[in-house]
Amino acid sequence: MGPLTNIAMAMRLEPEICGKIREIVLMGGGCYRTNTTAAAEFNIWADPEAAQIVMDSGCPIRIIPLDATHRACINADESRAFRALGTPVGKAVADCVDHRILAYSHLQPMERLDSAPIHDALAVCAVVHPEVITKSLFTRVDIDISGGLADGQTIVDPRTYTDRPRNADFALDADRDLFANWMMACIRRFEG
Repeated sequence: MGPLTNIAMAMRLEPEICGKIREIVLMGGGCYRTNTTAAAEFNIWADPEAAQIVMDSGCPIRIIPLDATHRACINADESRAFRALGTPVGKAVADCVDHRILAYSHLQPMERLDSAPIHDALAVCAVVHPEVITKSLFTRVDIDISGGLADGQTIVDPRTYTDRPRNADFALDADRDLFANWMMACIRRFEG
C-alpha cells in the first residue's frame, strides 16, 4: 500500500530477497482508471522507478488497481451500518468512509451515488479472500518512467501474445458484496 519505494530499495540492497518473496500483493495503478494525472494512479506515480523495479523483480505480483477498487465501492448505507454497531472501531471506520464518500462525490463521483472505493482494504481482502477478485489478466505490466505526460502510467499489455514475459496478475473487477461483508465482519471483531 502506497508507493513501492521501500520494497524496491530492499530489492536493490539485497537482491537475494526476491527469491524468498512468495507473492507481492499491491494496491496501485490503473489501466482504464487514473486519479492523480490523466495517465497515472497516485501510488505508482509517486515513485514510478520503484514500481518498475518491482515489476522487473521476477517475484509473483498481484496488482489490485483502481480498475478493481472502483468496482467494489462501499456505500452510505454500509457506513451507517458500521456506525450502528456502536463501537469505537465501527464509528472510526464510518467516519473515514463518510469522509471518502463526500470527497469522491465532489471530485470523482462513482457510478453509484453515495459510495467510494476503499482501495487498500480491497487489497488486504484479496490476500485473505482471493475470490473477491472476479476478473483478472495475467500479463505484462510496466511503468512509464519517461518523466513526460505519461510518467507513472501503468502500462498493461492486453494482448494474448506479449512482447515481453508476463510478470503480474492485474485485477479488473471485484465482488462488491463479498468485500462489503468482509469489511463488516472485520469491524464486528472489535465489538464489546
